[in-house]
Amino acid sequence: MAFHGMRANQNPINVEINLNLDENLGLIPLNGEDFSRVILNLIKNAFDAMRDKISMVGSDYKAKLEIRTKNLANRVLVEVEDNGPGVPEEIRDKLLIPFFYHEKKGLKALD
Repeated sequence: MAFHGMRANQNPINVEINLNLDENLGLIPLNGEDFSRVILNLIKNAFDAMRDKISMVGSDYKAKLEIRTKNLANRVLVEVEDNGPGVPEEIRDKLLIPFFYHEKKGLKALD
């Protein structure tokens, strides 16, 4: 959904997407709607950041997004990594505050 939304945007970018998903996860008890919202927002933020980086450095930059999952016995690790410019230092401590919104960057964290 995030990819198609970004591609339908007035300023779409090309992104190499790599999925490295653990096939041994099995079923995980969670609230699917909340989990989907969090992942969707992480990916949207990554696309926005990579679009910003293209504006800064030009078309030689190749946007990349990787999503990894890993079974850690009694937990699951989910990693979303992009090669954008990174989160500005002045807002890093606020990223996990529920409903935080940064006007300039539009970065959000949901609970």
